[in-house]
Parts: sequence; C-alpha cells; structure tokens
Amino acid sequence: MTGIDPGLEKKAEEFADTLNERVKRVLPDIQPLFVAQVLDGRKPSLVVAPVQLDDEDRQFQPLVLKAEGRQRDTKLTLRAMLWCCFDVSGTHLTIEKSEYHLGLAGVADPLFRYEYDRNLRRNSHLPAAHFQIHAHRDEAAWLMVHSDEARPGKRWRRDRVPRLSELHFPVGGDRYRPCLEDILTIAINELGAKMKRGAWAVLEEGRAEWRRIQLKSAVRDAPLLAAEVLSENGWDVSRTDGAVIQERTHRLGEI
Repeated sequence: MTGIDPGLEKKAEEFADTLNERVKRVLPDIQPLFVAQVLDGRKPSLVVAPVQLDDEDRQFQPLVLKAEGRQRDTKLTLRAMLWCCFDVSGTHLTIEKSEYHLGLAGVADPLFRYEYDRNLRRNSHLPAAHFQIHAHRDEAAWLMVHSDEARPGKRWRRDRVPRLSELHFPVGGDRYRPCLEDILTIAINELGAKMKRGAWAVLEEGRAEWRRIQLKSAVRDAPLLAAEVLSENGWDVSRTDGAVIQERTHRLGEI
C-alpha cells in the first residue's frame, strides 16, 4: 500500500508519457525518460521525474542536453521534478511543487532554477513560483558563446562579447507575465525596501485584480475552452445567436 490514490497514479503516468512524447520531439537522443514514482515518507508523495529505466534503484536523474561547440561539445543537465496531487475537485491532476534546475554536467550548483511550491506562501511572503540565478558572469558568458547555434554566440562572431544581462528568461508571456506588485514584492522582500503598514494586503489586492484582468483576456483568447471547463463543472453553457467565437489559442503558446 503506497497511500496514493490509484486514480492519481494513473493520471501521473499519463502525464509522464505526455512529457516524454514532447521531449522526444524537441531533443535528440534524450535520456533518461520521465516516470511517475511514489516517494515513501511520513507523507508519501507522487513525483514525475526522469529515471534511468535500467537502474535497479530507480533514482531520479537529470535530463542530459548536448550543446555542440567549435572547440568541444558540452553537456547540460536539466533536473526536472514535479510533485503531483489532485486539485480541489478531486478529479484533475495538478502540480503541487516543481523544480527545474539547469546546469553544467559535473557541476553540482545549477546555473539557474525555476521552482514552484504552492505551500510556500502559506508560511512566508516568498513567491510560490520563483526564479533564481546561481551562475557567475564568466561561466554564463562562456556558455553563451560556446555554441554556434546560441543567439549570443552569433553576436560573438561579430567580435562583441555577450553579457549576462542578455539572457532572456520567459516569465509567462502576454497573459501570465509578472505585474508591478510582483516587482514591488521583490524590492521589499528580497532587497529590504521600506513598506507601509498593510502593504502586503495592498499588494495581494493589486495582484488579484491584475490576474482577474488577465484571466478575462485568456478566456477571450479561448472561449470554447472556457465553455468546456464551465460545462465540466456543472454550468449550463450555450452559444447565443450572433455570438462571435474568435479563437486565439495560439496566444497560449507564445513565449
């Protein structure tokens, strides 16, 4: 007995298969592959992460990405772990926690990491989803010029050394990008900027309003999807005469 709902395990296995199918279409000769695995502990957890299938211990391992360079090839490692659970309805798989650490093979500390932990905000004012840079400028600059295919490397061939500030990190695109309140939170929480009494409540209010506006825009981008979700949750949704359906679901995949 693992203490994990069999229905959740099945959905997690399907999620792992989806990730594998997608990664195989993006990266050549990719190993290891994602699997759904139960981690024992005081509270068992269900994690989707890469595992070398011929490893008897089935230890989680990072994905290996190859970067071809003019002098020698380099291997990057991507640690990807996603903790799965059911959503509040108890029917849909959702991610409770995730980690993406990108680094150089053989180097313990990553270059940068994206992390999400929805329980984090319950105990602190730290953002549930956050991004942290570990790299020094020298190692990051070296990687940027190492590959002929990297965008900064093309600039290097024009005799200009790229700077760390030229790394562009995706943060949600048009619909899910950070707002002013997020930047103010960094200034206060991480850099010690002074704040007034009640500032956290004001920031949360402003952030919620921003996300409501963005959610409305996302619904307008994908009205059929919105209707589908409402129907699944017991709403009676029908299209009225003259209703305009202008699907812009391509916006959801834009960087």
